[in-house]
Amino acid sequence: MFHVLLANEEVAAAAAGTSASGVGALFEALGLNIQSLIVNSVAFLLVVWVMAKWVFPPLTKALDAKRDELDAALRLEREASTKLDEAKAQAGKLIEQARLEANEVLPAAKSDATTQLEAAHKKAAAAAERSVQKPASN
Repeated sequence: MFHVLLANEEVAAAAAGTSASGVGALFEALGLNIQSLIVNSVAFLLVVWVMAKWVFPPLTKALDAKRDELDAALRLEREASTKLDEAKAQAGKLIEQARLEANEVLPAAKSDATTQLEAAHKKAAAAAERSVQKPASN
């Protein structure tokens, strides 16, 4: 508590200009060292300059390249999705056309199969009748 009161008195004295003159007294009252502040400010500005000169440009370039890569991937994904939808629609049309053709061919195939089956039955019956009649005639 005593330290805070002493600091407040120093600030008030510095503001009034009684203990020292000008800005230096104000910095002293706040516990700041002007030389340290200047050196730290120069060091900070030097670090900012170095980062702006050699760090940020490659970083920005890499980020831009990644963004372009992602944009290209997104564009390709959209194109692939569109082509997939078109292929699905075309496949649906082909399946429908195949079903229609199958519906046309299937009855004819069944009719042909029935005709061939009946012909085979007739041939088999005729062959069976001949084989039964041959032993009787011997």
